[in-house]
Amino acid sequence: MHPFMNQINPIANITNISDEMREKALKRTADILRKVDEVRRSAELAPEHLPIVIDIYGKVVNALITEAAREEMAQRIQRLPMTVRSEDKTGEPMKIKPGKNSYGNYHRVVVRPQVIAYRPEDIAIHGDRSHWMVHDIIVGNRSQFAAKRSPAAGTEFGPGGILEHMKLETAQTAMDITLVVEYVGPEAEGEVFEATMVGTAAD
Repeated sequence: MHPFMNQINPIANITNISDEMREKALKRTADILRKVDEVRRSAELAPEHLPIVIDIYGKVVNALITEAAREEMAQRIQRLPMTVRSEDKTGEPMKIKPGKNSYGNYHRVVVRPQVIAYRPEDIAIHGDRSHWMVHDIIVGNRSQFAAKRSPAAGTEFGPGGILEHMKLETAQTAMDITLVVEYVGPEAEGEVFEATMVGTAAD
């Protein structure tokens, strides 16, 4: 079998596409066929091998459908910033003191995205980042540091930081995102932890 002759695979319903997509598919197919014809004439490719036209057209239509789906999805994705802050039970800012809390655990700062399928992409700690250590990031009940030696220095959270090399899981509806943090700064009374989390969500 000639290398141009591949078995024709099932293709999308090429009759159920828009006029604009059909015109694009025909134009791309024509461009490809012009090149194929040049090869046929220069390599004396037998005319009976030209049924490749159907295969090419089908593949072009499928590629256009995939492109359109990706463009539609990209338009639906939005980047949302969220403020993450240590708070007391009344919602007021709360200072985190050095070391662990009274339960012997590091402090948990929780935020619940009010959108569907929110995936954090970046977390930038405010103020002096060197005053903080991050022991874990938890999405729902799943640790994102499971494969990493924790803790991570607060200086790793910002542009070009640790999250550029990590892909965090997606928080679905009613799921919390929790940062487990430790204050290591100089203030005996501690400081309020605050950060900006930027993530993507579908509208």
